[in-house]
Amino acid sequence: MFSGCTHCWQKLWVDLLSDFLLFFRLLSYNFISIPCTVNILV
Repeated sequence: MFSGCTHCWQKLWVDLLSDFLLFFRLLSYNFISIPCTVNILV
């Protein structure tokens, strides 16, 4: 039972981590692309 619980918790943490990394990656891409678009506009 405990192994099943830890497996579920590990899966939850992995999902949270991957979501957080994806979100962080999207944020960094936006920060990188914003100056580029500003340069293009200016």
